[in-house]
Order: sequence, then structure tokens, then C-alpha cells
Amino acid sequence: MTDSRERDLVLPAVAGMLLLFAVSFPAYRVATDGLGLFAAAGIRFVVALAVLLPLAWRSWPRDRLLSRRHLLLGACLMAPNVLTVMAAIEADSASLAALILGLEPVTITLVALALAGERPRRATWVALGVGFVGIAVVSGALTTSPGSLPVRAVVLLLGTVATFSVYTVLVRRHSEGVGAPAVAALSHIGALAVLAPLALIDVARGMAVRPAADAGTVVAIVYAGAGTAVAYLLFSYAVARRPSARFAVSLYAVPPLGVLAAFVMLKERPHARDILGGALILTAVWLGERAR
Repeated sequence: MTDSRERDLVLPAVAGMLLLFAVSFPAYRVATDGLGLFAAAGIRFVVALAVLLPLAWRSWPRDRLLSRRHLLLGACLMAPNVLTVMAAIEADSASLAALILGLEPVTITLVALALAGERPRRATWVALGVGFVGIAVVSGALTTSPGSLPVRAVVLLLGTVATFSVYTVLVRRHSEGVGAPAVAALSHIGALAVLAPLALIDVARGMAVRPAADAGTVVAIVYAGAGTAVAYLLFSYAVARRPSARFAVSLYAVPPLGVLAAFVMLKERPHARDILGGALILTAVWLGERAR
């Protein structure tokens, strides 16, 4: 009965995670317009921990080695992941970030195969392929010349893809016996240990708060912290209960949701190709859900 109830909760957890992650892209953009990059990242983690720590204390692991592993995952993978995505959004747009991160399902699957020996079913490979084609259509990769792409932003986002993919597989590997709130909180503590000294650099240089800062900046950074805290809590819950590849397929929904959020919040207009690509992506997610 408990296992069945947990399976029933995974899909809503994934859906909530996807929506929260998607809205974080425009929130990051608004936050970095008014705050220095390091300051924004540091505040984002402080706010996130204010949400996570009260939820995590009951599920804190007794194994100190396990705690240190999750702290290291936060310091070595979550911190650079957040820094690269925020820097890329600051350099270009929230829509571009959402689209490039559409590579994550494939890279997560490959990392899971290499590091954990997880072999997806044939239907999951089909779903990954359909979703990848959808991402290619939505991103304009089939019609846009490489010379027109913002190289710096793309390189940063590829770093985001790599760090998130490895983080996903390793968190799944080390989550057994640890509650989702504790997993998320430990990673955030490790990341904050790296980002806090960097935030002080922005303060020392007088760049922590920019002239464009306003009430919207405050709302955006609070959401970036609280929203992604809940998103990572749901992520930690779902990734521990699904094979990496099947979980990865669901991440294909992030790009179209991110583009939609950027349109609603930042007026970054989508293109007609987003409809066809979005349909392919939704088909991929549907196929992935059927491949259980």
C-alpha cells in the first residue's frame, strides 16, 4: 500500500518540479538585473535554506559520510550549476536557457549508463529521441546558423547541462535512506559554502546591488530561492523513485514551459516553431510515462 501511494505521488511531484524550475528562468533574469551575479546566487541559497531546513531536520541522515557526500555534491555540482545558468541568462535570455537545457534528458541518460550502469528500456530511448527532435525544432537549431548563437551563453549553459546531469545521477545513487528535504538541504548548504565568499566579492566591489534594483528584484530573488527550494525538494523525492532515464524524459517539458514563462513574465516572444516542437516534446513525455 505504501509503495503504491508513493508511486501515485511521484507524477504530481515531477509536475510541480517542472513548473517551478520553468518559472525560475525569468525570475533569475529579473534578479540579476538588480543584483550582482554572486550576490544574487548567494541570496537565492540563503532563502532556499530558510525554506528547507525546517523541513529537513526529521530526515537528517545519521551517517556522517553520507551527509558529507551530499554536501560535496552541492559544493562541486549544484553551486556551479546555478552560477552558470544565472550567468547565461544574464548574458542572453531566459528563453535560450530553457531551450539549451533541453539537452539534459539525453546527457542524464548517458551519465546514468556510464556511472550507474542503468540501461533504459527501448520505449524510453524512443521517447528520448522524439524529445530531442522536439528540442531541435523549438530551439531553431535546424534553421539558425551557428554564427548567430551567443557563444558565451551557450558555453555556460552546456556547463549547466553537464553539472546537472552528473548531479542527478549521483543524488539518485546516494539518496537511499535519506529524506528528500535533507538531500535538498545538504546540497544547498554545500553550494552556499562556495557561493558565500563569492557574494562578498560583489559586496566589496560595490556591485551587490545595481541601480536597476527595485521591488521586482526582491520578489524575483525571493521566488528564485523559495521556488527552487521546493523544486529541488520535489526533484530529490522523484529522482530517488524513478529510473534516471525515465525521470530525464520528463525534463523535456522544462523548455516549452520555460519559454512560456519567459513570454508571460518578460515578454520574450516565442516562435511559431514552438508549437510543433512543443507537440513533439509532449509526445516524448507521454511515451516516457508509458515506458514504466
